[in-house]
Amino acid sequence: MDWIARTIFQPIYPNLAVQIKEDFGITRGICVDIGGGSGNLAIELAKITDLEIYSLDIDPDATAIAEKNIDASHLKGTVKAVTADAQNMPFSDNFAHLVVSRASFIFWKDKVKGFKEALRILKPGGVAFIGTGFGNRLPPEDRERIQTILSEKNIGPPAELLLNM
Repeated sequence: MDWIARTIFQPIYPNLAVQIKEDFGITRGICVDIGGGSGNLAIELAKITDLEIYSLDIDPDATAIAEKNIDASHLKGTVKAVTADAQNMPFSDNFAHLVVSRASFIFWKDKVKGFKEALRILKPGGVAFIGTGFGNRLPPEDRERIQTILSEKNIGPPAELLLNM
């Protein structure tokens, strides 16, 4: 997944971070990036805010890569990689001002429990930005290029994990 994040999806994260900052205006406090993988969204948010960010992922290999990416971005201390399950996060109630997640909920075994956990750790008046996709600030040419690559290479979650709406 790190390879995809660093190559195909690379333009998504800075644009999504800007969207989150501009749409919600939360630039201070605590943010939890659920399913943060190799830390890309957390790192981009840290570059443009004063948030203390926890990049949480269930996969210890992903959090090890996130730690390396955080170090390489000179954001150690601002962004912290945490290995934990989205359905049982190691944070107290009302912990975060902002909870974000890009496309991880597709992989949660119990989606309802995962969303309840996100709500549990969110402070009153906080914001949760959880979903899939590329955000609304990604340039159309990048969106088209990414969609073409995903289609041609058959990259995406297994069909049984997709939500049918």
